[in-house]
Amino acid sequence: YNDNVSSSNEKWEMTIEGLRPHQNLRELTLEGYEGVKLSSWLPLLANLVRLQLVNLPTSQQLPPLNQFPHLKEMKLSHLPCLEYIINDDVDGSKFLKSSSSSTRTVGSIHISSSLQQLQLQHLPELKGWWRVDDIADENQVNQVVLPSFPCLSELTIEDCPKLTCMPLYPNVERLTLRETSWKPFEQTGLMSANTTTFTVENHIEASSSSSSSSSSSSAFSTAAVSSSPLSKLDVLYLGPCSDVDPPESLPNWMKCLTSLKKLDIQYNDELKYLSPVIQCLTSLQELRIENCEELIATSDGDSDSDSIKWEALINLRRLEFVHQQNLVTLPEWLQRVTTLQSLHVNGCENFTAIPNWICNFSSLKRLSLWSCPSLKSLPGSMSAFTSLQSLLIFWCPTLVERCERPNGEDWPQIQHIPNVQLH
Repeated sequence: YNDNVSSSNEKWEMTIEGLRPHQNLRELTLEGYEGVKLSSWLPLLANLVRLQLVNLPTSQQLPPLNQFPHLKEMKLSHLPCLEYIINDDVDGSKFLKSSSSSTRTVGSIHISSSLQQLQLQHLPELKGWWRVDDIADENQVNQVVLPSFPCLSELTIEDCPKLTCMPLYPNVERLTLRETSWKPFEQTGLMSANTTTFTVENHIEASSSSSSSSSSSSAFSTAAVSSSPLSKLDVLYLGPCSDVDPPESLPNWMKCLTSLKKLDIQYNDELKYLSPVIQCLTSLQELRIENCEELIATSDGDSDSDSIKWEALINLRRLEFVHQQNLVTLPEWLQRVTTLQSLHVNGCENFTAIPNWICNFSSLKRLSLWSCPSLKSLPGSMSAFTSLQSLLIFWCPTLVERCERPNGEDWPQIQHIPNVQLH
């Protein structure tokens, strides 16, 4: 760069402008760049399949994503000045249902229809995918229909507290939400077969140097919204919710997650109850609860009617309680989950007792107890626990001493277990 350039930002911009990578480049990672503007050659990389922009402290705008018709993976991380993915203003009326037709087409709203994996991480000022004009008539709010990512299968949104508007993702298979709004998730879940079908025109703007630019610019791919939203969702990580009024229980629209196999709830201080939605997650195989101080594990299973709801989890194989300081003993509803094969209790400092009914688990093969200093002994029924194949007790000082071979007080109750590990 020219030494006469006074601005540090301009020096970064001049340096990267001189790189000029080949137009057939398929993967690009730009990290630690401190220019305000991205290079003019970036939109010319029409063959990009993977794009990562990481730690760009001053960048405020992204290149037009419709310039990357083959883009399958995109990661945006630590862009503190980014407010919108697409910086052009979009007329809010384009998102309204048409009363004359069950199918709508909205042109020039680019949503990267080829995108399969998307990571949005540590974007504190990100507000939305587009800069959408306000819809003046409040009666029109329920008529808003947003476009969808037709191919998106993996989505991670972390530390994006202001993000409330983005394309829906009805076909996602793996979803992580931490320190962000649940509104787009809710909007996706509330889609149904009876709602308006929404079609998006994804115009492909070829570069001016392409010989087929005139024909490509008018081409478009059609992507229809799935009639069964979130029917493919397999893994769900739910962290803290940034909404003003976060839910106290799993919302009813989550009943549509009939294919969900793994649910991981972390650091969610507002969530108190899993019932009654949990009974609808009949495909669930793994449930993990970590640092959810208000989620009182026994409160939604004290009554017989609530316990029956947990009986619906006919496929649950693995259950983990991690750093649940309100967990004193195993919740009563757990007796209803007869398919459980692995139970893990970790870092629960107030966990003091394992109930005698644990020996009734005919399918349980692995029991792990980690960092539970208040747990002093095992139940007397352990000797009848014939299905258990592995018992792991780590960093539970008193309990480890009682289980030591051959003189530990509890050793006679566990000596029949093939794999006993103490630390």
